This record gives sequence, structure tokens and C-alpha cells, in this order.
Amino acid sequence: MGSYQTAQDFVDIIAPSFLDIYGVYMKNKSSYLQPLMANANGRTYSDIIHKWSDLQLAPKEWARTGSTVTLSTINGGSATFTIGGGSAGLKVGDIVGVKTSAGIRRNYQLKVETVNSTTFVASCYASTVAANDMVAGDVVFFISHPMPENNKSFDTNKSKLPTIAQNYSQIFETSFEISDTALNGVNTFTDVNTLAFIMQQGMVEIERQMAMQAWIGRGVGRDTANGIYGSFKGLDQMIDGNVTTTSSALTSAMIADLVQSVVVAGGVGDTIACSIKTARKISGFNVAGNNPIVTQSSHSTGSYVTTFVSDIPMGNGLFYNILIDQSLSDSELYILTLGNIALLPMQDRALHPVNATQNGQDGYTFLLRGEYTLEVQGAQFAHAKLTGFTL
Repeated sequence: MGSYQTAQDFVDIIAPSFLDIYGVYMKNKSSYLQPLMANANGRTYSDIIHKWSDLQLAPKEWARTGSTVTLSTINGGSATFTIGGGSAGLKVGDIVGVKTSAGIRRNYQLKVETVNSTTFVASCYASTVAANDMVAGDVVFFISHPMPENNKSFDTNKSKLPTIAQNYSQIFETSFEISDTALNGVNTFTDVNTLAFIMQQGMVEIERQMAMQAWIGRGVGRDTANGIYGSFKGLDQMIDGNVTTTSSALTSAMIADLVQSVVVAGGVGDTIACSIKTARKISGFNVAGNNPIVTQSSHSTGSYVTTFVSDIPMGNGLFYNILIDQSLSDSELYILTLGNIALLPMQDRALHPVNATQNGQDGYTFLLRGEYTLEVQGAQFAHAKLTGFTL
């Protein structure tokens, strides 16, 4: 029954629609990979290091370190301020404000006079008067940069160009084979049905690899000569600018605080990604209220939540769909802007079946192979992570 030609015909038949088949398969499994692959929207990349422009969403801020600067020094003229993470982005003539580490704005503004790598000198601006000392942990934030009439000294500061983000390319592959005897045995179906069943098992393996890599993978550049084949960074590594760690039991207030951290940074978010147990915990937040409502004729009871509603009164409200993925542990939860995340295939390298049957082989060998990377827009600001909590 079986033949090399039959095997090749099978590949030829399914190859044009394989991604559609795989997409349906993942959708039926409620895998988060399905929307990530859909977000590619036909885009591809063409190098083993994929780069993209990533605009900074958050306002310009600089955390201050060093000793206390007294209000008398601030009010008396200019003072030197030390910036912990460096003063990149500050320019002479900038007007900056000051707020405490708790976010309370101080009642004065400063004009930047000189800027060095880790310090800047500034004086009180527009006769504002400091009423508090400036302490380590205070945050300096950009307000504006007044310009003179008929200005001819143009700012060509390259720091205003978009940040260039990047990720590595990774090849995914799984193989399977079946002997001609097994293919034609009494316990198998027709050629195509048997091969399709084996192909589905390959989908399971590929999906697991891609799901785990996209969540917790570590980025490693390709160096084939030294046996390093390369892997792309997952969300856990890329979302490192807005991370909250706690050892307490998860509460709805913790999630709302995480939402707030994204909004303050300039993002919004639309999805909460978590494990099944964490999702059940979130559903449990509603039990104390009027949920569930059971009618007199109802034979069902219970409580589940598919959307978390933030307590931030913005617009028509901030709603977050709950996305469950068992690749995540029971002590981590993500706030994602799902539309900003895409699993991109390399040009002409999307997941596809390959007939690897050798000439004269008494059976058939097939591969599923694809090359992908993960693109995350606004990784530092449009997404956030909560970790370490208990249930």
C-alpha cells in the first residue's frame, strides 16, 4: 500500500494549508501561541538576529542617589545632583520636577545648568522655592525644554531615536518515522490517516517547545561552529523593567497595583496570563459578592471569571482577559498587551512538513521544521510581571 510517492503526495497536499491546520489545532487547545502567531500578520524576518524599533512609552525619569541636598542649598543657587542610573537624556536648559519615591510631587522645579555622566547641576526655576530637602530616592522627571525666539541651535540628540530592540532566531524541529510494514499492518488505517495521526503527535511536541521557549526561554546567539545553535528570548527575560516580587498570598489588589504600574509607565495592557490554579484563585475573588447568581430553576452553581476589571476609572474601564497556559508556574502572573507580542517566522521558514524519507528506505521519515523569533513591543513598559506569590 505504502510508497515513497504516497508519502510525498501527503506532504504536497497538506503543506499549503499546514499553518492553518496548526492554527486550528492550537486554538482547540486554547494555546496562547495561536494569537502570537496570528499577530505576525504575514510579517517575517530575514536575519538570525531580528531587530525592531521600540519606542519608549514611559516618561523620562531619573532616580537620584547620593547624600541629602538641603533646601537652603537648593534655594540659595545651584546644587549638584547625582543620578544613580546615569544622566543620559538630560540636557542643559531642561526644566525638571522632583517627586518622592512614593510619587508625591515636591513643590519646586529645577533648571539644568550643566550635565555630566552621572551628575547634573541645577538651580530653582521661576522663583519656585523648595520646602523640603532632596533626599536619595527622590525622582527627577522631565517637564519641558523652553526654546528661544528665532532658534538656530537645533537639537540633534540621537537619544531621541527609537530604542533598537532585538531577539535571536531559533530553529524548531521534530521528526518521526514509520516502517512500511507498520504502515500496512492490520492495526493501522490507510496511509494518510496513519501519517496524519503521527503528524499530530509532532504538533504536540513542537507546540510544547515553542510555548516554553516563548515564556521562559533565554536568548543565546547562534555560533554553529562551536555547537551553539541559538535560541530566542522569551517573555520572562524580555519583560524585566516592570517586575514585582512578593511572598504574600495573591490578592486582587496586587493585580490592580500591577495594572497601575503599566498605566503609569504609559501602557494599558489587555491580558492577564497565568496558570490554571492562579486563574481559579482570580475567579475566587468574586465569590464574596453577588456572584454567582442562581435562579430558582437553575440546576447549576459555581463561580468563574474570564475577565478581570481594574479599579482604575480610565475611559470605559480597564478590562483584562484571562489567558491560561500551563507553561506558567503557580507563582507568576503577567499583565500583557497581547497585540504587542508576535511570534514571527523567518522568511520562507514558517512551520512546515518535510519529507525526509531516504531513497530505498523501507518506510517513511517526516520532519516538522520552522524557524522563529519573538518580537515584543514596549517590553519595558507595556507589560509587567508579578512573581513569588502564594495561592
